[in-house]
Amino acid sequence: MPENISTKNQSFFLAEWSIFNLLGWTIGFVLSTATYFLFGLELITNPVLQNILPPLAFSLSVGIFQWIILKRFGVDLSSWIFATATGYIILINFYSWILSVAFEVASNNNIPSWVVIIGLAITIPISGAVIGGLQSFIIGKYISKPSFWVKAHIFGVILPAVIAPLAIFLKSFFLNLFYSFDFLSIIAYMRWFVFFGFLYILTVLCTSLLTGKVLLEQSNIASAQ
Repeated sequence: MPENISTKNQSFFLAEWSIFNLLGWTIGFVLSTATYFLFGLELITNPVLQNILPPLAFSLSVGIFQWIILKRFGVDLSSWIFATATGYIILINFYSWILSVAFEVASNNNIPSWVVIIGLAITIPISGAVIGGLQSFIIGKYISKPSFWVKAHIFGVILPAVIAPLAIFLKSFFLNLFYSFDFLSIIAYMRWFVFFGFLYILTVLCTSLLTGKVLLEQSNIASAQ
């Protein structure tokens, strides 16, 4: 890591990178959801459109918000958007297929749901490898070790999966607490939204912090800022 970068500047960069990633994911989620309202039945009844349009809306938001930071390094917008969009379209369609097949096989063969969940968890590193791998072809021109970018994405999605069981335990604990107070009972009824929202934010932050560290350690961030 360049010696002339202060700890304060490093922390600021990581915070900035994380915030822009979180904005990209959040707005992307809203946009991808909005496509179902905008296109309605046409989107639902057209498998090709359904497989491309929502993930494209999501990935455009993520890619653009990331590029706002990465443009300091000279990263080309169109190349970054293409790599990011391709990765998310492949990934989201892959998991849609995996989920449908997994639960169909489980229901037809009386396989316990926990076995299906473990099987799905094993595929989680694939998501990091797909996104990180495709983006590494672009970011690799600006960092010394592109493989670190891929590893950062893989560990960024693994960490929330490891924490998830603890989160489920804490959810049960807090549910009992929330039910004890009438004014907190609304949170209890929204528990799954809160739980998945927590994992969503945690995944963004873990991936952002790890990829941000790669940018700090593997690039000339001093001249880019």
